[in-house]
Amino acid sequence: MCMKKVLPILICSMLLASGCAQTNNENIIIESETEETEASSEETSEEEAEESEEASSEESTEESTEAATDASKEDEKEESVTEAKDVSTDSAAASKTEAPAQAVQQAPAQAAAPAQAVQQAPAQAAAPAQAVQQAPAQAAAPAQTVQPAPAPAPAPVQRNLGACGKAYEQIANDYHARNSNYKYNLAYTNEDDIPELVIDKGKWICLYTFENGKSRLMQKDWVHNKWTYGTSSICYSPKRNLFFDNNNNYYGSYCYESGGLIYDKYYTENVKIFPEISRVVPSSGAPFPNDAAPTIYKDGCGNQLSEEEGKNVFSTYAGYEWQKLEGTMDYDSLLARLEELGL
Repeated sequence: MCMKKVLPILICSMLLASGCAQTNNENIIIESETEETEASSEETSEEEAEESEEASSEESTEESTEAATDASKEDEKEESVTEAKDVSTDSAAASKTEAPAQAVQQAPAQAAAPAQAVQQAPAQAAAPAQAVQQAPAQAAAPAQTVQPAPAPAPAPVQRNLGACGKAYEQIANDYHARNSNYKYNLAYTNEDDIPELVIDKGKWICLYTFENGKSRLMQKDWVHNKWTYGTSSICYSPKRNLFFDNNNNYYGSYCYESGGLIYDKYYTENVKIFPEISRVVPSSGAPFPNDAAPTIYKDGCGNQLSEEEGKNVFSTYAGYEWQKLEGTMDYDSLLARLEELGL
């Protein structure tokens, strides 16, 4: 390339030096210039051709390089796709066989579980600790299964009772089923040798007798703890069918029972003569007894007696034997007493 450029220049220099001016031949100069121009044009075209060839060569080289690069990229993509498929295939296979590869990759994340388990050991270990603490309570079930079954409740005692005892047992059983706190007693209130059944409900007294082979109610809910002015007391004189109802030392009545009803034989207001066992403490505010006021005596029909006659009757009755009409036994003790008496 350099020689081709330098050669025309040397020729022109030689021509000029040899006397282009002497020849004064413009044609020669023009021809030489034309030749030089053509030579330079040829040289320029050759240079441009060479440059274009070089450019095209470089472009082709770049294109081939880019094509090769693209091909390599495509190969890499295909390889990456293939590797991805292989990885996915391996992942699927690994997931079926406990995923060893993922276990390795996820080891830090999965390893957090043991670490967290260690960090959370106090909180999570509470369950075993609680299980240990609760072991006695939870172990109670097996222990209970080992323990023998509780002994069956004893069978009811079979009492050897007669007609009266069985009748009283049935009555007492009915009251006992309503309230187990009721109290019972046996009292000889009338003239025969068969005692009457006393059921003490706390505030009221119920009284039953046995006659003609069956039981009979004598008095139901006879108030014996409180009356108009407070405390009252009921007592009886054994085998006399005679009762004394003392209401707060104010109203005193000697009475008897007949056909399930209580009748007054004698009664008094502002009573001063009564059986000692029936004496009660007057409640607060009670106006009686009043020592300054006279005592009024009456018979069962309401007829007023003279003071002398009334004192004689009440003094005579007050001298009799008297017992409280009240319950003293529980249900089982009553049944045992009935059997003991052979009733």
